[in-house]
Amino acid sequence: MLQSAVRGVVRSSWVATCGVRQLSTSSSLCERIQNAPRGQDGFDGVQNSQRRRNAAQMNRVELMGGVARDPIKRTTVRGSDFVVLTVITNRYLEKADGSVLEEVEPHSCISFRPGQVDYILNNIQRGSRVFVQGALHYENVRSTRDDVQSPMVKQASIRIESIHLLKRSEGAGRRSDESERTGGKRGAVDDEEL
Repeated sequence: MLQSAVRGVVRSSWVATCGVRQLSTSSSLCERIQNAPRGQDGFDGVQNSQRRRNAAQMNRVELMGGVARDPIKRTTVRGSDFVVLTVITNRYLEKADGSVLEEVEPHSCISFRPGQVDYILNNIQRGSRVFVQGALHYENVRSTRDDVQSPMVKQASIRIESIHLLKRSEGAGRRSDESERTGGKRGAVDDEEL
């Protein structure tokens, strides 16, 4: 009885993951499913990786740092404006001898959203502190070194979804937060909240 119940569970879970609409009561089919090698269904050879399409995925980047230089406005081949800005972050690493090494990392951030492009160009400049939320994007680029073309390499950038300009408030150690997601503004944000 227990073995037939287990077979029914295995058969039902296999059917649910493969999207088959009919159940077979054949014991030989159940044995084929149970004895299938890992990574295969044993029925039609569908690999696990094909079923992972519906698995949860996330591509999210959050940066808080200083703007290295004034944002640069560019235009695509089709005539759309976009803006590129470089956000600098610092990492502090402790060496074996106890000394601290500071690593400065530049991050290329790009916005294609028309309202956001205008906001960045009008409000953000070199030295501004910003909080950027976006997604990591890779682009194939052919670089030139010493007049010799090198093979294609992937260059990473962050596609800006939202950007928040952080300014020091007068008085206490608080910052006000001007955000540009859809043109709105937010109230004061404490440093410890970020």
